[in-house]
Amino acid sequence: MKKTGGLFIETASKGAIPEDAAAKLKTMADGVIELSIVRSRGKSHRFLTVLKMERRRISSDSVPFQIDRTRGFVLRVSRLRLLKKRFSDLLAEHHILQSAESSENRPKPQPIKGPPARPR
Repeated sequence: MKKTGGLFIETASKGAIPEDAAAKLKTMADGVIELSIVRSRGKSHRFLTVLKMERRRISSDSVPFQIDRTRGFVLRVSRLRLLKKRFSDLLAEHHILQSAESSENRPKPQPIKGPPARPR
């Protein structure tokens, strides 16, 4: 199906198919998205989680969403939180590179031989 440029979408509810069958389907799929509902204090909160997306870096965070009659899925993503996460990832990556480079290329201090020279 991939060779012809086709798209296959499958939906399933937890418990509708055996867990081992669901696990096999997940391994065959390029992408797996989970929609969940958490009910608390008489309210329902919906979440979208990307479990797998081929050739993409994904976040493990669940994103709250609402279903709007006119706009459809409305994701509630904090842009500030996304920027903060990207920035911290960049800093962590840079720090790792910087510490690896500094330990390899850092000149070793010269050993001290005798007393320091006196200025004349």
